[in-house]
Amino acid sequence: MDNAAEKIIVVDSDLASRAEIESALRSVGYDVEAFATTREGLDAIHQHGAAIIILDDRLQEPGAHETIATIRGTAATETIRIVLLVGPGADERAEALDMGANDAISRPYSIRELMAHVRARLRVQRVENQLRDKMRIADEGQQIAHTAFEALAVTETMANNAVSLDRKLKIGFGAVLGLALLMAGIYFVFARSAQKETQRSNSFLAKLEGGYVRQQDLIVQARKLRS
Repeated sequence: MDNAAEKIIVVDSDLASRAEIESALRSVGYDVEAFATTREGLDAIHQHGAAIIILDDRLQEPGAHETIATIRGTAATETIRIVLLVGPGADERAEALDMGANDAISRPYSIRELMAHVRARLRVQRVENQLRDKMRIADEGQQIAHTAFEALAVTETMANNAVSLDRKLKIGFGAVLGLALLMAGIYFVFARSAQKETQRSNSFLAKLEGGYVRQQDLIVQARKLRS
């Protein structure tokens, strides 16, 4: 087991008890810091974090209840395991759990018992951290899948719009081509009709001119006969 990555904060007003706990934890490889006041312990947690805090319930300014509330009140520290050292009665242990502590150990305790509680709390924490990581990975995977689905939907919409536009362009081109053919047909019919009318007009003018010429000839001949 790699204990070096698991930091433990010890906050105990009794110097001998604090030194004993710190020494026992260090002997098995935990990264340990020990303090005599809750203010120092909270400052260490906020600066470096911790896996577990072992807290003496007799400390004041702030007291155990306020200290637990502070740890539980922020996302960065709410997962820290709190082991509260309390008096010998069962009611005191129950009150510690009601305050938000994860575990409660009554004084006097053996260092072996304390170490067993610490190991138990860390095992639970490791499992919860693994579950939390898996949930995070699952959420990220779901977000990636959702993003991919949205991108696919946008791509499909763009493709449908392109097909629709292509269809509309083809319809429009067909309509323009049909209109052009219709106009060409109308122009052809009109041109043929105009050509026939022109031919008729030319024929009529030719006849008129022919009749006029014959009239002139008759007039000339009549004059000659009269002479």
